[in-house]
Amino acid sequence: MQSLCDTNRFEMPMIFCLELTMNESIASACCYAQVSTPLVTKKNVLNGGTIGTFSTFELYPQIIQFFGGLATTPPVHYTYYSPTVLAPGQYSDQALWIKDGLYYEMYDVAYFTQNPDHTLGGVYIIDKGQISNMPTSISGFVSPTSGICDHISKSCPFNRTVTMNNAHIGATSPHLLGGSNWASPHVAAQYNS
Repeated sequence: MQSLCDTNRFEMPMIFCLELTMNESIASACCYAQVSTPLVTKKNVLNGGTIGTFSTFELYPQIIQFFGGLATTPPVHYTYYSPTVLAPGQYSDQALWIKDGLYYEMYDVAYFTQNPDHTLGGVYIIDKGQISNMPTSISGFVSPTSGICDHISKSCPFNRTVTMNNAHIGATSPHLLGGSNWASPHVAAQYNS
């Protein structure tokens, strides 16, 4: 039996080179590889999930400033009905509601106060993320719009829809360009060969 340290015999070490496929070499960094054939170009997702459009809802910045954050926003939305007089042929850009022969313009309410006699003290309306103080009228009133709101739906006046195109959604393994929060939807990074 020969010793592994036999000095009388010298052998060259064997070196094995394994050629990595494109997917193996970049899967730790990129989200997808774009593969083109003469007729079709497609995206091969490298770390699980899909590439597509992702939409989410976020509070308007003025709502966060006004209330301090999601946890302190009121859970119920209200509508302020402001009486208005319209001449024949006159148009209002607010939705109209008619009660007892009076026209009311409807506004989404961010916040309102009541006086001790239960009349409206102040109404702050919200329109596309902008909050403004609405002059109140003795015949105007506030009414609940719906039930409890979690402020993450399309119908909520406190938020806006944020859309991310070319998003990597549902990644199943970590990858460098997915960042430290790779499992959350993020802008997909493409491997360019």
